[in-house]
Amino acid sequence: MDNHFLAHDFNWDRTPRSGWMHFCNRVLRRLNTGIQLGRRMDGHSEMTNLEQRLNLWHLCEQVLALNVPGDFAEFGSFDGKTATILGRALQAHQSIHKSRARLHVYDHFQIGFHLQGRDIRKALEDNFHAVHCPLPQIHDGDFATTIPAELPTQLAFVHIDCGYGGEAAEHAATVTRLLEAIYPRMPAGAVCVLMDYWDGSVCNGPNWNPGAGQAATAFLASRPEQMVSLYAGEYCHGYFRKSLKPVDATTPAEP
Repeated sequence: MDNHFLAHDFNWDRTPRSGWMHFCNRVLRRLNTGIQLGRRMDGHSEMTNLEQRLNLWHLCEQVLALNVPGDFAEFGSFDGKTATILGRALQAHQSIHKSRARLHVYDHFQIGFHLQGRDIRKALEDNFHAVHCPLPQIHDGDFATTIPAELPTQLAFVHIDCGYGGEAAEHAATVTRLLEAIYPRMPAGAVCVLMDYWDGSVCNGPNWNPGAGQAATAFLASRPEQMVSLYAGEYCHGYFRKSLKPVDATTPAEP
């Protein structure tokens, strides 16, 4: 299964908004330059850019190729655009290997990000239909209700994307609560991606939701895993992979 559908179906951040940009792109195509103008992602209304979606796809593919046991889950799915990436990866794997792994999405599906008049849950369902992907198991409600009560026994791939631009401490508390519930359900080799993780050493874009990084740093401080930054143009995110060999605190470190 290739990843061309990401650019074909959901490359919304590259769609020109102005007639002037359309005109310039027509000229560039006629000149056979191989260049196309695009617009920057609007962090107030859009959730990811193309590079972030490609990173998600390849991490999903890694987990599936290594046959890590467990379901996939996304926390903070909104209208489901990134969830379709997880769903398509699972769909392709299941058609070949007859896997029984499922995709779970968790959200309260309320209006946010200055968007009004939309049925967010219906938008999620429409986005899955648009890419011919089976609907995930939808967990509708606040995390306080659905987590950990509605979590699968094992999680092979987790995507946490619950930033909302509010207080960093509140966001950090939410991410910490999710990590505490998810981590014990992740077998060795499982991957957890934090969409809002920001590393200033590799990213010169804005840090929209600093609580994610604060929560990840504190949570992993006493654990063997470390966050890995993912470059994504002017944005970034990060992930950790569940350790194959837990650190033994009684074993002296090698010189």
